[in-house]
Amino acid sequence: MNDAFENAVKVVSVEEFLKDYSYLDGYDDIVTCNTSEIVFKSNYVNNGFSVQLVKISNIEALKSIEDKMNAFRDQLQKEGF
Repeated sequence: MNDAFENAVKVVSVEEFLKDYSYLDGYDDIVTCNTSEIVFKSNYVNNGFSVQLVKISNIEALKSIEDKMNAFRDQLQKEGF
């Protein structure tokens, strides 16, 4: 594996996951680290004994994307779509 991939994916115990990560509202597989606010896609692995976390963003970037998507949705609704 290359360094970029290894830094983007990590595996934590279920206990650590429950203590250090929180699901984002409206998502069932997207979590944020409670201390760093880095956003991850979560996948249970090892028969549910571990959680694989794939780094996808940070909370500020995700909020910016959601804000732009909301503005785009609003514009489409105004235009009758």
